[in-house]
Amino acid sequence: IINDGEKLKFGEVEIKAIATPGHCANHFSYAVKTTPYIFTGDHVMGWNSTLIAAPDGSLKDYFISLDKLLKNSSDIFLPAHGNIIKNAKKFTSELKKHRKKRNQQILTALNKRYLSINQLLDIIYPFHSGRSRFAARLTLKTHLEYLMEQGEIASSLSLGGWKYDRNF
Repeated sequence: IINDGEKLKFGEVEIKAIATPGHCANHFSYAVKTTPYIFTGDHVMGWNSTLIAAPDGSLKDYFISLDKLLKNSSDIFLPAHGNIIKNAKKFTSELKKHRKKRNQQILTALNKRYLSINQLLDIIYPFHSGRSRFAARLTLKTHLEYLMEQGEIASSLSLGGWKYDRNF
């Protein structure tokens, strides 16, 4: 078991474990001491925004973990997927803005109406299909759970399934 902040030594190389839950509950990133590098795994990827799928993933935890990486002195990320991310602090800030913008899109879509997750999916991700639509649905569900935790929206079960509402 590795703990947050634990230092691991491999010969002359020392790595610091950084708990970065969000993508999944037990996710870690690893900073290489005396270098500008952090291995970010799936927490920050170089080709797309990260899938955050409940129940194991949490948008609240993702935001906290992004803030943790922003406070770290390293500024080059080595993700599990995609290219090396140089100027990682700017990239991480943009990811955070993207997720907050997605929350705002959901809130705007829910103004004065109840919507199902599939209706929201059509509004928020109109051009996704196949596997990318499935991933978008999982992440959208996580956004909805986050907004409910924050008291921004509510959900109710109807004959047509779960509906979400901002005006409760």
